[in-house]
Amino acid sequence: MDFPICKRSILIGVFLSSFFALTTYSQTHNLDSLKATLEKVSDRKEKLSILQEIATINKDSLKDSAEAYIYYDKARVLAINEKDTITLRNAIYNLGEILLEMEEYDMAITYFNSVKKNLIDKEEESELLALIYKNLGETYIRKGEYDTANSFFDKGITYAEKIKNDYQKALNHVYKSEVYYMLDDYASSERQISKAFSFFDPDSVPMMAHYFKGKLLYKLGDNQNAILCFQKAVTLAENENDISVKSKTLKLLSDVYLASGDKEMALDYSKNALVLVDSLNDINKKTALSRIGYIHAFESVLEKNKKQQEIDKEETQKAKKRRMLIYVLCSIVGVSLIAFFVYRQNKVMRMVADMRKAQMELVEKKQQEYL
Repeated sequence: MDFPICKRSILIGVFLSSFFALTTYSQTHNLDSLKATLEKVSDRKEKLSILQEIATINKDSLKDSAEAYIYYDKARVLAINEKDTITLRNAIYNLGEILLEMEEYDMAITYFNSVKKNLIDKEEESELLALIYKNLGETYIRKGEYDTANSFFDKGITYAEKIKNDYQKALNHVYKSEVYYMLDDYASSERQISKAFSFFDPDSVPMMAHYFKGKLLYKLGDNQNAILCFQKAVTLAENENDISVKSKTLKLLSDVYLASGDKEMALDYSKNALVLVDSLNDINKKTALSRIGYIHAFESVLEKNKKQQEIDKEETQKAKKRRMLIYVLCSIVGVSLIAFFVYRQNKVMRMVADMRKAQMELVEKKQQEYL
């Protein structure tokens, strides 16, 4: 169909708005039902399962990071009480991903390292560990610490080879290529992305692999193949409801077509990107509010911890004072007993001395009488 560009952009906008509205309504209705069930459930295992489901819907479908953080944290606390190690690891891992999204990089690193240590200590072979290496590397890329990021991707590749997981191996190669891209070492970036695609199953190449490859090819001047990669990234972004990546990819497609001299297609993609940017602005507002909600939630946790620390400190001081009081009392009793025994001993000694003196006087008196 040959729609004018403007009409096509409007139709896409209307379609996206309707689709997201219907999806959001369905997921919100499901959440309300789950929350109502959560209030009635008494079984802790079932409650743990519902908490995770609520958190996952908020994180993956509604993109409500603040709400997801709160429910994953509730799941974490309950999992500790229930000694459910697997659920606990899952909750902490997802909390780390939320913190990464919120650009709380140092805290995200702490959470990822916690799960990593648990897996290494238990010597469990798990795909999750390779994924954690990738996430740690990605976090350090965002921090601009490329050498550290590279070292984690190398660990991820080595571990993925150990457990014979080609997908995780390829994923770490993809992000390793981004390190070289950021360092303007495009030859090394191309080698890494080629390795990644050699390990991926053709039907399971992730969205970001196409996106990174498209960026690299565009930088190298291979516009035609860059367009193919970006188009695949757009399709996957639509499937995953990732407006942010889709918007960025459409913008790059506009740039590629403009560089290729196709102004009409460039304008078309640019308008489509702008439509998404408007939607994304609404989501960014929600993300900003979510961030505020997350910060308040986290500050609330910190405040509770601070109060608990103050209570613990006060209890410690009271216990210390009790120990000091007991020590002083024991010292007083001990000194009193020693003084009592010394007094008694002295009294006995005086009595013995007086008796001897009296006996001596009696003997002397009888001797005088005898004489």
